Amino acid sequence: MSAPRSFLAGAKAGNKILFGGGNNVSGYTTPSPVYSTVDIYDEQSLAHTVANLSEARSHLASISLDNNAYFIGGKTQNGFSAKMDVYNAVTNSWQVINLPRERGYAGAAMIGNNIYIAGGKNNAGNIRTIDIYNVQSGQWSSIETPNDHPIASVAAINNKLVVAGGDGLNNKSADIYNSTTGQWTSVNLSDSRFNITVASANNKIVLLGGATTFPGTGIWNESGAIDVYNDNTGTWSAGGISPGVNGVMASSLGNKIVYVGFMSNGSTTITNTMMIIIP
Repeated sequence: MSAPRSFLAGAKAGNKILFGGGNNVSGYTTPSPVYSTVDIYDEQSLAHTVANLSEARSHLASISLDNNAYFIGGKTQNGFSAKMDVYNAVTNSWQVINLPRERGYAGAAMIGNNIYIAGGKNNAGNIRTIDIYNVQSGQWSSIETPNDHPIASVAAINNKLVVAGGDGLNNKSADIYNSTTGQWTSVNLSDSRFNITVASANNKIVLLGGATTFPGTGIWNESGAIDVYNDNTGTWSAGGISPGVNGVMASSLGNKIVYVGFMSNGSTTITNTMMIIIP
């Protein structure tokens, strides 16, 4: 990529793969320089172009939808972003949409025509409001989560939204929103943690690993917990891996979830590991 960085977001638009934002990867300097850089690759030729978000930021959320890639909110150099940058692969153009509020460390997922932006925080504190953007009408609405999710992991399955991840202290909650009935249910995960890797396959959502400590300069004390939500039965199950991992990337492939990337065990970095789970 054009700049080495961490805590960036990835998305797909048409035949383009995009990596946007992020911060300085070396040494967790305080404050870490943040980037507006977007690296864009053609999925067939791997031809590479570079663009820029409207605002430099890290810890942003992203959504892929047909020919559009959405880069949502994030942590700026001195605060938080209230921008959603939208890239269209057909016109090779960008649009900037104002969010209802500044927000970083959030997650996003798609149900029907709606993008749900959940969890995270800004300078006012943790955010329980979920902002919902209808991609057809361009209108915003909102709902409230039962619990705080300051560093959130968010996924959608069928008509349900799962919002998980807390502060690594005593918040074990995962909140499930049924978009058809408008009802919430809440459960406790097997371990209190945040920065959880989330992916889905076989009509299940898998929440893998995460961390329990965030002093503001790094994320560590990795968790080995795995929590699985089964939408067929509406039930949860738990497992574990050893050592614990944090910051793993995941992608669904058929009935499998493939995990790869930065894995850590205390001060040891495990970079040559790929893990496959069939939930």
